[in-house]
Amino acid sequence: MIVLHIVSDNQEQANEIITDLLQNKLIINAISSKIEEMTTDEEGEIVSKSKFLIMGKTKALLFEKIDTFLNKKYKENMPTLYSVPIVNMDWDQAHELVEGTAKV
Repeated sequence: MIVLHIVSDNQEQANEIITDLLQNKLIINAISSKIEEMTTDEEGEIVSKSKFLIMGKTKALLFEKIDTFLNKKYKENMPTLYSVPIVNMDWDQAHELVEGTAKV
């Protein structure tokens, strides 16, 4: 089991991704929030940019399918995608995740 982290440049894309992943049972739930991404520019100055973070619980075996789906749909504007493993989880919630997502 994993928590997907998807970082989008705009809220419209983030909402569309959440809808698609939930409707296709690729995630069991989603949390979305506006965040600030901080990096450095060519001169070494710190710059901040608004982004939208989606976190969703899913099966690790669905990561490849989600990655392929997002790459196909957002070829020109692919959001950042990575996962974090879930080490421990309530048994009832784990069962809900297994039963509520697409079969692998």
